[in-house]
Amino acid sequence: MRIPRHFYFVFFTLIIIYIFGCSVVFRERPRMYFSVWQEGKMKEFELDNGMKVFIRENPGTKTVAIDAWVRTGSINEPPSLNGISHFLEHMLFKGTKKYKPGEIDRIVEGLGAVWNAATSEDYTHFYLSVASPYFTPCLDVMAEVLKNSVIDPNEVERERLVILEEYRRKQDNPAGFLFEKVYMKSYTRGPYKYPVLGTPETIQAITAEDIRQYYLQYYTPETVTLVIVGDVKAEEILPEIKKRFADFTRKHKPTSTDYTTEYAFNLRERYERPAGDVYMAMSFPAPGIDRVDDVCAMDVLSVILGEGRSSRLYRIVKEQKQLVSSIDVSYATQRLDSLFVISATLNPDKLQKAEKAIITEIKRIRRQKPSRRELKKAKRMITNSYYFATETNAGQAGIFGYYYNLTGSVEFEKKYLERINAVSAEAVQEVARKYLSPDSYNLFYVQPRP
Repeated sequence: MRIPRHFYFVFFTLIIIYIFGCSVVFRERPRMYFSVWQEGKMKEFELDNGMKVFIRENPGTKTVAIDAWVRTGSINEPPSLNGISHFLEHMLFKGTKKYKPGEIDRIVEGLGAVWNAATSEDYTHFYLSVASPYFTPCLDVMAEVLKNSVIDPNEVERERLVILEEYRRKQDNPAGFLFEKVYMKSYTRGPYKYPVLGTPETIQAITAEDIRQYYLQYYTPETVTLVIVGDVKAEEILPEIKKRFADFTRKHKPTSTDYTTEYAFNLRERYERPAGDVYMAMSFPAPGIDRVDDVCAMDVLSVILGEGRSSRLYRIVKEQKQLVSSIDVSYATQRLDSLFVISATLNPDKLQKAEKAIITEIKRIRRQKPSRRELKKAKRMITNSYYFATETNAGQAGIFGYYYNLTGSVEFEKKYLERINAVSAEAVQEVARKYLSPDSYNLFYVQPRP
């Protein structure tokens, strides 16, 4: 039987339609985005004392990260003790009931570990990375620091000088000086207006007894979260963790803190410092982490406006109009209402033109939603940045601990990339309209001292 020639055309056409149709169906399936939590990967435990422990097993990596997050920072400080969280962070390296001053550093360095700490408005955390065979002695050091630090008055006086020098160095840095002013002035009320380092007056006034009482009050099982990521097995290390924190039983006694945030608007502040260029910052209100949809849309907006050479502000204000030598956008995800800050360095005679050009771009994105290409690129950049940041055990522990500390839940980190990639162009335009008013922003700038 002879098969008509047109049959072959119809047959192959149907195959192509079938393959293309299958590919469309395949592309439309929900994409699985990476998270540190990732069902079945991160294991959650609660010790008898109530302390939370998270362990992610990454076999074969040869290293392990131990990251302790304490839910206290400068937002918990009374104004008279501004800077005490950071002061205490320094003191926790200065000896415990078990380890004499200097002994902790010798142990950690002798094991080849990398050990550091950081204090912010919302948290204090202590992080350590080491080859996995040396996990146990490093865990012991971390537990001692969190439970049994000795706040020695002599060490307090020595460290006070170190912190005052740190404060002076920040004041000598035009960018560091300016960002401190941005936060102090952009809030008329709320704990974020107080600097993390404190002021020379408060640093000088804080006593060893103040630090000891703050330590006992805020370093408790209720406020500490331990995140461990690396070449370990949860069932093997959990007994070690339980043993070392069994006597960690003091109770959290929080004081009443006014978290009410109020913003200042239409400020124009000028400062003179030793500098070669003008350092400029424009601040706008921004959402805290409790407004999840707005946070994700603002993250996308910040990339479209100011991250990378293809961002709007870089292309237009820097390259096309040549009004600035650098320009950037900063939006920190914080527990309370935050700030969206556009910063730049430029020549003094271009300040007004640069300000006008930036506001023009703000108006444009409020008036017209971003293109599909811009939106896709911004999401890709955020996704890639998240992947890069979580390549290491320390990166995974840090990101997971950060978001858990802010929210008290695994949900934000677990769904972050999924939510980012669900952000619409309309949502980006809406948060621009909601938060970035071209008529009520603040402008701060440092100009060279004559």
